[in-house]
Amino acid sequence: MSKRNLGRISWLFSCLGLGAVAYASIQPTEEPLLFPPRPEGPLDLRPESMARDIATLGDEDPAARGAAEARLFWAGEAARDSLRRAAKGAGLRTEAAAREFLRLLDRAASLKPSSFGVKLRGYAYVGSKVRDREALGGYWASAYLPGPVPGYVRVRPGGVRVVARIDDLTGFRGRYRGMRVLVVNAGRERVSFDAQDSRIDLLQEARVEKGEWKPIEYLPSSWCGNSYHRVFLDPGECWTLSAPRYEGVLRARFRLRLDRRGEPPVYSEEFEGSVNPEQFTKEEEH
Repeated sequence: MSKRNLGRISWLFSCLGLGAVAYASIQPTEEPLLFPPRPEGPLDLRPESMARDIATLGDEDPAARGAAEARLFWAGEAARDSLRRAAKGAGLRTEAAAREFLRLLDRAASLKPSSFGVKLRGYAYVGSKVRDREALGGYWASAYLPGPVPGYVRVRPGGVRVVARIDDLTGFRGRYRGMRVLVVNAGRERVSFDAQDSRIDLLQEARVEKGEWKPIEYLPSSWCGNSYHRVFLDPGECWTLSAPRYEGVLRARFRLRLDRRGEPPVYSEEFEGSVNPEQFTKEEEH
């Protein structure tokens, strides 16, 4: 029996109050495909600058290596020839890092446009370091845990924030062009979010011309009561997600909306894009 079918059977048992531990242990991890964030300011594309960054790919300092990776990634095609040369004649550590980075650029170039003819299901699957002791149990617990807020993200202090970094490339569902979205606890206390099998209520909305804001994504309901639970986010922590950067035939304004029980919605800043008309009405099958 395949792992997928075994997971479905275990999920059914968990809804009946059986096999919850087995179910949780075989579910896949929902981790987004993230590429290096876009650096601030103009990029230095001079060959000598890129050569220094390529040499830093083999550095043992994670901060220095991460900064070099971000600069090279966003240099894009301009960095490819330098990377190929480095992959041929550099030291072993740098050579291996350069070859790996070329594969990363190829993966980014292979992503398809996020152009769909349906409302997509919600995709904000997140894990929690804190267990929900009030939940029935048997839900899928994502292993994708929150981390510290990265230094390149600036948010106003106080409460929960949603940050849409529309210029940061990600791989949505591993195949489509996406953007980086962060759910940040900028307050001083731990906060909770209602979740359904680790999926929180985070959706994109769009507005065409001067029309009303309407959701272009949806959350399917679950007939299994065991699917519902809470996840938690401590102060100074965030979840970093991949969301589709939609492309369609209608120009539109977008925003992300996060709903929490008993609290007003939290919105990201608005941004420009395009959408297909079917995304307002037709739901993706599940």
